[in-house]
Amino acid sequence: MINTGSKDFDEFFGGYGNHITVIYGKASTGKTTCCILASIEQLKQNKKVIYLDAENSFSVDRFQQLAKKDYKKYLENLFLIKVKDFKTQGNKIKELIPLIEKGNFSLLIIDTIGIYYRSLVKSKKELANNMMISQLRTLKEISNKIPVIITNQVYKNIDEDKDMMLAENIINNFTSCVIELEHKKDRKINSRKITLNTDE
Repeated sequence: MINTGSKDFDEFFGGYGNHITVIYGKASTGKTTCCILASIEQLKQNKKVIYLDAENSFSVDRFQQLAKKDYKKYLENLFLIKVKDFKTQGNKIKELIPLIEKGNFSLLIIDTIGIYYRSLVKSKKELANNMMISQLRTLKEISNKIPVIITNQVYKNIDEDKDMMLAENIINNFTSCVIELEHKKDRKINSRKITLNTDE
């Protein structure tokens, strides 16, 4: 298990193990912050982290804010990968296997796995689902060596009148730990809610 970078989070579910953990929720619920905190925790130990940023949500300013004065030193061991479409995302994930086998990597982050899936599934559902399954199979293989954290978006299920994770039925077949983040705001309360589901 590796630490999450948050004492409260560690006490809540113990940290990230050698499996796939998915963190999902609406925008601005803290998904990327969770990823950066976990990264910093490993980088402080002079370990390497791969951060695949599909949503272009990684911010050096935010990283600096969380990592404090030694952020430049930590960034040296952070391998940031940008992708612009779902196919490239899948190819990059496959390319990670030999890289992880050779390097001193201790964590892989995919933020956000479903952003390109979301647009493709509307026009080519079977293709989108097959591509997602292929990516998750590779990530599952990688998770036997190091913890894998993926973040994901939600959509509104009109029939059930609730927010659901994109590709939920597919992703749940490959993940051991599912974390839902919620941010509730009203005039009296500004709170965050964390829901954990695990098969361990």
